[in-house]
Amino acid sequence: MASRAIRPVLQTRTPALEAPLVSAPAVPRGTALDLACGVTAWTLFLAGAALRFWATMYIGGRKRDVIVSEGPYSLCRHPLYLASFAMTLSAGAFLASPVLVAAAAIVATIYLLTTVPQEEAVLARQHPRGWAEYARQVPRVVPRSSGWRTPARITVDVRSLRDEAARASRWVLVPLLAEIVSHLRMQPWWPHLLSAVW
Repeated sequence: MASRAIRPVLQTRTPALEAPLVSAPAVPRGTALDLACGVTAWTLFLAGAALRFWATMYIGGRKRDVIVSEGPYSLCRHPLYLASFAMTLSAGAFLASPVLVAAAAIVATIYLLTTVPQEEAVLARQHPRGWAEYARQVPRVVPRSSGWRTPARITVDVRSLRDEAARASRWVLVPLLAEIVSHLRMQPWWPHLLSAVW
């Protein structure tokens, strides 16, 4: 759930989200830079999707009951947010829009500075002893492989995986919509009201 501070940003129409629709492409199709943007976009998108499913298998249905500290949660405290941010950045890379990438990074930073501390404060109240130790050992968002640990077996909450699959069905639209927009932006009849940097 978005915090009160970030919710207006997410609900407001923003030029950074709309401008790529009415601007000429910043990167010509078929160039090495276009290929690099595509590879970066797919890498961010697929890594984010895989991390979301992996993290959901570990945390599904247990979030409020225990401190999950295995698997992706032994690498960083918020792998689901990291995954979502990676997929959001992929949208900017798919559209080769530096402004959209920057806007996504700014919104992610605001979210990390406002919502994540609030959620961690709740977890600290729910798990007063365990949370402090976990937070001391595991970084907030940037993964650190030295703390990796996982049990031989985990219990998976099928309902949580089903819910994640429903959310993923919306994320799957990101590359498809980006490809449609990229194709439309190449058409001479498409309105190019802004410079290519968008």
